[in-house]
Parts: sequence; structure tokens; C-alpha cells
Amino acid sequence: MNTNTDFKLQEIDTGIYQLQDERENCATLVIGTQKALLFDTMLGLGDLKGFIHQLTNLPVIVINSHGHFDHIGGNCQFDEIYLNQRDFELLPLMRGCIEELEQTHKRPLFNLRESLSEEQVAKIRPLADDSVFDLGGLTIEIVALPGHTAGSVGALIREKRLLLAGDAATPQMCLFMDGCQPLPVYQKTLQKMMNLEFDTFLLGHFLRTFPKEILHKFMECTEIVGKKRGHLLVYTWINRYRGMVYFLEMRNPQINDIICIIIKEESAES
Repeated sequence: MNTNTDFKLQEIDTGIYQLQDERENCATLVIGTQKALLFDTMLGLGDLKGFIHQLTNLPVIVINSHGHFDHIGGNCQFDEIYLNQRDFELLPLMRGCIEELEQTHKRPLFNLRESLSEEQVAKIRPLADDSVFDLGGLTIEIVALPGHTAGSVGALIREKRLLLAGDAATPQMCLFMDGCQPLPVYQKTLQKMMNLEFDTFLLGHFLRTFPKEILHKFMECTEIVGKKRGHLLVYTWINRYRGMVYFLEMRNPQINDIICIIIKEESAES
């Protein structure tokens, strides 16, 4: 019986669980017959390793969808960790965010500090774009999905027609943080995702699945940048992250959520 209350848990399919910490950061656990794979480790709040061990005793491989602090914070609790090499340069920048994050959260972030320590970062293995992980009965195919960062990746589970997408394409798309790429890079990734074989996808900050068809709305949202009025947004966790937000829909009926995109101030057209 699960007695760890640090995380919310939702079973997506047989052997596939989505986890969410108290700050609404999500991770996905995929359990095969021989190994388990954890896609992201969130902000590092709570005993993530202990929570995982209540679900499986199999060896756990960790894949970071990208290098932002809210996806790598629990890395220090695991031994085998992979990150796309293009995002390695983000890790020192994320280390520089820790003090402000601790002030925002009004608590020390011990796991995040350890995960971003030079010793721990040195243990991270480079992840190739076309890597394949056989878990036994379930196969994870890594897909490059740049835009949110240069090294953002997705994990395609063909047996379930499911894509784990991290922050690569979201209803409230962020392209204004460290590592974020120009708008055309994200548009190319959206087109790539539309051509992949899956039916639903999971994201890094939503405890639910999304239909593949919504990607067309995400693409439509990119096309309003500079055509509609943008609004200044200051990221409450890290005040130096500032961008211009463009709203496509305040409440999309298909996903019951806002669809918008936030780009760097200097990228916005007047």
C-alpha cells in the first residue's frame, strides 16, 4: 500500500504512472518486466526514490526531458541518469537559480542543490537523440524535440501509442527561459510531433493526457506572435525571466485550459 504522500499518483495505463509534486511538476514512471524508466525527477521535493520503490523494485533508469531545474531536482536520488548533451551547458545556469528558488519556496532545496553539484552533474550520462531503452515488454524511443531548450527530448512508447513530451509542447508554451530556442525551432518540433505515431501525450506540468490533435492548436498559437497584442509576464519563481505572452484561447473546450505562448521580450515583434 502506498503510504508516501509526497506525490500525487495517476495510473495512465498498465505499467505507466504519472507523478506530481506539490508544485505541480510531473514525472512519468514506465515499468517493464526487466527495468523501469523514470522520465524527469521534478524539483526534488520529497522522497522520490522511496515513492518509486513502493511501485517497483526493478532497476530504475532516469531520463531528463531537458535541463531546467524543475525536471532534474531529484536526480541525486538515482544512479543511472541521462540528459541530452546539448543541455549540459544549462546546468551551471540552473545552479545559479537555487538561492532565488529557495526564497520563493521558503525552504531549502537540498535535493536540487545536490543534483546540481559538480560531483553529481559529472555522473550524468549523455543521451543520444535516437537512443532506445528496452524495459522488457515496453520500448522507449528517444526523440529530439528542441525548442523549449536545445536538448529537449521526448520518449515514445510505441506499444502504448503514447509520447512523454516534457515541456516540448504545452498549452502555455514557454520560450523565454535560459536555453529556450527561437520560435521557428519550436514550430519545426510541433510539425515533427504531428508526424510521429502516437495518440496521446503527457507533459511536465499537467496530471493528465492530451490528445495529439491539440498540437494543431499549439501551432496556430505560434502564428499569432506579433499579430496580436502581447502582454508582459514576469516568472514568479525567477524574476529575471521575463517574456511576452500571446493568448490564442482563454479556455480551449477540448482541453479545458488556456492556450498561449510566452517568448523572450527581445523576440517580440512590435
